[in-house]
Amino acid sequence: MPWARLWAQITPRADLICSSRSDPYPLHLNVPPETCDPARTRLDRVTEPTHPIDPPSSAAPARASRAALIAGLLTVVEALIVLAFAGFYVYEIALGAEDSLTTALTSAALILIFGVALLVVARAWFRGQRWPRTPTLLWNVLLLPVAWSLRDSDQTLIAAGVAAVAVANIVAALASPAHRLGEPSSAD
Repeated sequence: MPWARLWAQITPRADLICSSRSDPYPLHLNVPPETCDPARTRLDRVTEPTHPIDPPSSAAPARASRAALIAGLLTVVEALIVLAFAGFYVYEIALGAEDSLTTALTSAALILIFGVALLVVARAWFRGQRWPRTPTLLWNVLLLPVAWSLRDSDQTLIAAGVAAVAVANIVAALASPAHRLGEPSSAD
C-alpha cells in the first residue's frame, strides 16, 4: 500500500514500521526480525507519544543570552512606559477631563493590554525562550513611525528617546540566537 511506505518514511523508527501477524495492514519494509516486537499492537505503535523533536523531560531550561537579557530589559522599560500611559488615562477619567468616557476607557484598556503583553514578552526573553523575537521586532518597528510623528510635532527629545529604545531593542532582538527548524529547544 502506498500510504504504508509514506508512513514508514515519515516515522523511520523500527518499532513503528514492523508489525505483528495480527495486523490487517502490515507495515514491514525490510526490517530485521530481531528489531520487531510482535507483542505490540498496531494501535500502541500509532498512539505512542514519543517524537524525535520532543525535548527530553529532564532537559534543563536554556539560559538567556546577553542579547536576550538586553532585549528583555528594554522590553520591560517599554512596558512600564505603556502602563504609565494607561494609568494616565485612568487618572484623566477620574478627574473628568475626558470628553468621551467610552473612548477614554477603550483607549486605557487597549493600552493596558499592550503593556501586559509586553511584560509577557519580556518574561519570555528572561527565560531564554526564542519566540519573543518576532513580537519584539514588530513592536519596535512600529515604534519608529511614532518617533517620527513625535519629531514632527516638536517633541524632539521624546522622539529621540523612543527611537533610541526602539533601535536598541531591534538590534538586541536580532543579535539573540535564532531558532532553527528541527532544532530541539527545551525553553520553548
